[in-house]
Amino acid sequence: MENLKLQYLKSFFTRFDACFIIEHFLRYYKTWVEIDPLLLQPWLTNDVALDMILLENQFPFFVLEGLYNLAIPHHETLDLPSFLNVAFNYFKPHNQQNIRPEKSLLDLKIHEGVLRMPCFKVHSSTKIFIRNIIAFEQCHHLCSPNYITEYIMILDFLINTGKDVNILVEKKILVNLLDDDAVATMVNNLCCNVTLPYIKSGYRSLCDELNGFYENPRNKYKAIFIHDYLR
Repeated sequence: MENLKLQYLKSFFTRFDACFIIEHFLRYYKTWVEIDPLLLQPWLTNDVALDMILLENQFPFFVLEGLYNLAIPHHETLDLPSFLNVAFNYFKPHNQQNIRPEKSLLDLKIHEGVLRMPCFKVHSSTKIFIRNIIAFEQCHHLCSPNYITEYIMILDFLINTGKDVNILVEKKILVNLLDDDAVATMVNNLCCNVTLPYIKSGYRSLCDELNGFYENPRNKYKAIFIHDYLR
């Protein structure tokens, strides 16, 4: 495996793409005196960032990390972090969900018929981010969990129309920076033609419990009574 990695690393050593990515990330980690003429316009900078997120433009991480360590072998003494931290710093502004290890986006819970979900922010770039993560999970679904695909499918169960989006916004589950109908269309289409052999037991039991609560006649009559007489 190590020999394969070494061959792969050597085959990419002269590629300008990898060198560009490393330099580009470093420019954002530390302010360079020299200005890159290719990125004088803000929209160009944003386009480059979005292009790097696309699955078809991905480099194997170990290639970039290996080149970084070869180019800057003593990066610790130069007050530069590991390439992982440099990359994380570059994409930090795009983490608009503000996801933290202790407060996972996928932490769905149900208690006495009440579904609790962490807040999810929907903006103009959400479709690009989510679609590329789903595509990545589809390419590796046999060897890694489909965390985001399963989450979007659960969201798709809850959202059919713009009215459903509006309810989730009122309940502070969604922060919507788009039109309600546009969000509904986006969610309904994200998992089209997506293969998911199974859904993890936690989500499956959550769906069963939600359906059971909904089908309970007592809960149905209670909802009708509140809707018709206790507005």
